[in-house]
Amino acid sequence: MRRRTLIVIVVLAVVAAVIGAVNAGGAGAEGPAFGPWGHRVGSAQAATGHSAEPSAAELEGTAGQVLKYVQQSTGDEAFVDNGPQGESVGDFFIFRERLLDPGTRAHVGSLSVQCTLTFGATEASECLGTAILFDRGKITLAGNAPNYPRFAVAITGGTLEFRGARGQAFVNDNTRQIAFHLV
Repeated sequence: MRRRTLIVIVVLAVVAAVIGAVNAGGAGAEGPAFGPWGHRVGSAQAATGHSAEPSAAELEGTAGQVLKYVQQSTGDEAFVDNGPQGESVGDFFIFRERLLDPGTRAHVGSLSVQCTLTFGATEASECLGTAILFDRGKITLAGNAPNYPRFAVAITGGTLEFRGARGQAFVNDNTRQIAFHLV
């Protein structure tokens, strides 16, 4: 019995070490240096507020439907270091957030995104994501997420109510808002 208990403890320790290595991704004891959308934490670019993309408010009067939500962290995130060790092309960051109604703060969906570091990894990442809006359907996203707090990615499709969806999703990391502009 004592030997079996020791084996179980050793196996659990190895599993914990592997999970810790994947989550830390070689980013050091403090964890990954990335926030949502693969943005570098503490980056001078991210702090400037610069963006060539229009805000959702600037598109308010254009044709189409605009769905606005607040992103709330779930704490579900991981940085995967694919080698060489440290931040390099091909590494990726995965996160999941809740989508909240901006008026009522009701939990109305979730957003799951994977961003892959590209050449010039400190400047931008390529992201794919899916927004799941409860009882309405899914909206798929793809695009380059520059290391700025305001940017847009393409809406590439959807399901149910959003079948065949096209348009742009505008992200504002300063206000934690995302607006889906469907055309």
